[in-house]
Amino acid sequence: RSIKSQFLAILHHCESRDRLALEPIEAMLADLYAPYRSERVKLMTIHQAKGLEFDVVIMPGLGKKGKSDTLPLIQLKALANRNLLLAPIKSAFEKDESQTYTYLKHLDKKQNFFEMMRLLYVAMSRAKKKIHLLGHVNEGGEATKNTLLNYILPFFKNSMILPEKSVGQETQSVLSHQFVRYESLPSADNIGTEIADESFNLSKNLDLLYQSALGTAVHHFLEFEIFAPDKKSIEIKLLQLGVPSKLRPVAGEKIIELLANSRKDSTFDWLFQTRESTQVEAEFGHVEGLIIIDRLFIENDVLWIIDFKTVSPAPSEPKAVFVERVKKQHQAQLTHYQDVLEGVFKLPSKTAIYCPAIGELICL
Repeated sequence: RSIKSQFLAILHHCESRDRLALEPIEAMLADLYAPYRSERVKLMTIHQAKGLEFDVVIMPGLGKKGKSDTLPLIQLKALANRNLLLAPIKSAFEKDESQTYTYLKHLDKKQNFFEMMRLLYVAMSRAKKKIHLLGHVNEGGEATKNTLLNYILPFFKNSMILPEKSVGQETQSVLSHQFVRYESLPSADNIGTEIADESFNLSKNLDLLYQSALGTAVHHFLEFEIFAPDKKSIEIKLLQLGVPSKLRPVAGEKIIELLANSRKDSTFDWLFQTRESTQVEAEFGHVEGLIIIDRLFIENDVLWIIDFKTVSPAPSEPKAVFVERVKKQHQAQLTHYQDVLEGVFKLPSKTAIYCPAIGELICL
């Protein structure tokens, strides 16, 4: 299990036994790590090794590139005179970043370079007698950019140990890249079938994109209790979700229809009334991970757990059949939410699915 899951499990364990205090939590966290002081070989990160010394240090994977950082929505930098320089990321309609954003990104790149060099110094200075630096380069002897190996390669390039290619290996490499001509080509019928399958998959993928974006957009408007958004707001939301321009008009009309159905529901006023206990898109951690509840509130000492679903009845499907299908499909998910939240709120609970497609609250 991940460290995050183990940490949440410990919190849940302590809270359920009314022992949510720092001392027992720290004691249980200490038990997660096996003692290593008596071992001859110790495996640790560079940060964990800070301040320690070893006779021999091995640093593997220096040529492996780390996870690429996504561009932040806002670049900002505190200046020496206590002023703050910031710039937002370009919008979807702009081609290039602003000069300020580009400048701040350059500063971040330089700062990351110095931080990587500092980490290298920390790691390499842990060795008292020997250090082994392991990494990989391409056939030209160059390392991948933005890797630890690339930073130190100029100092070790002449002393690197590179595997030698034998004559047999070179010959095999040349042969493996030769073209192979088939005696018979596939028939035109088979080619047509492959093209048809590809078109079907493309259509299926577009449908999945449409349904996912539709559900996300409706969830967004229900979360903020916007039941009659203007077409411009819907257009912008669908653009943000990456819906193609040809699908936006249909999706927009569907969103308006679903939200209009919400206002017609007999439970609308009760469900969306203002309560001090109401939470929307509420996140809760537990042993198995994270759950997100679309809407929850407490009424008469009962915790209500509401999940929004934008699924619609199939053509000519009776409403009663559709309701039973939705219950069966999501019963396990809502039961899981119920088990987690009853342990948090210490209250009896009820679960329900809200389907704007039929304008009805489906209680489980």
